[in-house]
This record gives sequence, C-alpha cells and structure tokens, in this order.
Amino acid sequence: SILYMATGDADGYDTYSIGVMKSLDGGQTWNETGLSFSVMDGERISRVIMDSQDHLTLLAATSNGVYKTVDGGDNWYIVRNGSNSNFYHDLENVASEPDTWYLAAVGSGVYRSQDNGETWASLNNGIPFGGGGIGRINVEMSESDPDQVYALYANTSSGFYGMYKSFDGGDNWSLMSSQPNLLGW
Repeated sequence: SILYMATGDADGYDTYSIGVMKSLDGGQTWNETGLSFSVMDGERISRVIMDSQDHLTLLAATSNGVYKTVDGGDNWYIVRNGSNSNFYHDLENVASEPDTWYLAAVGSGVYRSQDNGETWASLNNGIPFGGGGIGRINVEMSESDPDQVYALYANTSSGFYGMYKSFDGGDNWSLMSSQPNLLGW
C-alpha cells in the first residue's frame, strides 16, 4: 500500500514539480518526502522508480539531476548532477539485474549504472550523444534478457528520430529504424 508519486508536468512543462509525494495507505492520503521543491524553483521530475529488490531505495530523474533515497524517501542525495539543458528524462531498472540502471538525458544521451545508481557511465558507441535535434530519449530493458536495451529518440518537434538497440547491455548500439515516423508527428 506504499506509493510514490512525482509531481508536476515533466512532459509539457505546464506545471513545475513540488517534489516526490508518498502515500502509506494506497493513495488515500499523501505526504511530502525529503525531496521537495517550491514551484518557484522551476524543477521537473520525469520519473521516480523503486529499486526492484529494495522498497526503501528509489531513484528520481529530474531537471536538476538524479536523486537517490535508501530510507523510503525521508532523505535524498544527488548521484548525478544535471541542468535544464541536460534534463534526465527516463530511468529504468529490472528485477533480474537489480544493481543495473539505465538513464536517458535529453542533452547528453544514455547512461548505465552497475552499482545501484551510485555512479554512471556514458554509453555512446553507436548511439547519438544527445543535443543536435534530439528532443527526448526513452530507454527500456528487456525483462527476459537484460542485455537487450532499447533507446527511443524523438526529434525536437516531437517526431521520430530513431530506435536503437543494444544486445550487450548498452556497450554497443545499432540503429534499428529511423523511418517511418512511428510517433505520428
């Protein structure tokens, strides 16, 4: 019955975040966690994910960086700095590889952590680094084979830029498709 919610609109930027909220009663009531902002701060949270093996550990991808908690949201610390031009948009973790996380940043590409989110390595062999007409990146791991990782890139007008796939956990990437425009714009 414990739920976490990222506030604000990280997609359309219509509403800034006030932080991560937590419910102990299945969503009936909500309270602030240790990761809280003022709307005037202009922060955005695009994703908050609970560790697949430890319900007290969560990571949050934000416009200011990647935050981590190991105590159920009471205290958060930053594990990767960011900025509005290097906005961390997507974050993934699967149960079969609990220490491995993937992160996508609009301004700088895809990253991997193999120590449960403490440190991050850039993955850029065969995949765009970011910037240069890229408007959004989403990343996903295969549940059945965590070495298969996918990265969907959108262009700056919200249209399709490309779908990339890695068969070796993100070390090397191949362009799978750049057309037709799968995103419908």
